[in-house]
Amino acid sequence: MTLPVAAAPPAPASSATSSTAAATQAGAQSLQENQQTFLTLLTAQLKNQDPLSPMDPTQFTQQLVAMNGVQQQIVSNQLLQKLVDHQTSVGDPVNMIGKLVTAETPSGKLTAGRTSGWVYSLDAPAKNVVVQVFDSNSQLVAGGALGAQSAGEHAYAWNGKSFSGSALPDGVYTLKITATGADGKDVSSRVFQRGVVSSVESVDGKPLLNLNGLGVSMDAIDAVAANDTGQTTTTGQSASEAAAAAAEAAAKAAAKAAA
Repeated sequence: MTLPVAAAPPAPASSATSSTAAATQAGAQSLQENQQTFLTLLTAQLKNQDPLSPMDPTQFTQQLVAMNGVQQQIVSNQLLQKLVDHQTSVGDPVNMIGKLVTAETPSGKLTAGRTSGWVYSLDAPAKNVVVQVFDSNSQLVAGGALGAQSAGEHAYAWNGKSFSGSALPDGVYTLKITATGADGKDVSSRVFQRGVVSSVESVDGKPLLNLNGLGVSMDAIDAVAANDTGQTTTTGQSASEAAAAAAEAAAKAAAKAAA
């Protein structure tokens, strides 16, 4: 079963990883152009060489070897970049299984009239906080005023009912927080999912953490902690049970691949 993918957090203005990837790509493109130019010049030189004084084959052989060496280095850099893309500063995705993770995303999954893990934070005290819930078609389906809120984190639980009180279908919904201070100015806010990671799946070559039934990217992780609270995953397993089940599944997959 494919995980519904959570909305990504706001992209940072710049990153060292993206800069490195761009530099590697630019290097590969430049090498390809230079290699084509080199081969064109070499072919022309061979065609027009003096038959009585031919070129020394050792010279252009060395040039070809040097060109191939640079090409192999760039390919190695591209492979290393792919490994980096699958990991972040928080570590290997598999090591997240069983951990209590906070990830920045406005998405939340409604199951049987219950949503899990929504947390929002306010940068400053707010005189009034308004919450809005949108469905997968970006239609406003629920919400209301929460009144004054202090700065910091606040949990939000939604019962899955619309403005009219009717139960909405299971699925992925989006939470939006709008806050204003006593001076009438906007107060910055962020929305997170918090819960125990139960598994890791690969979607389009990128690892996604199963967090409260949502596929969350490693880039969205804001905090990781040991699960000392006894909190369970969305499947009802404890953290240790989830980790053990994941390890068993990985072992079975490896055995099947080796067979």
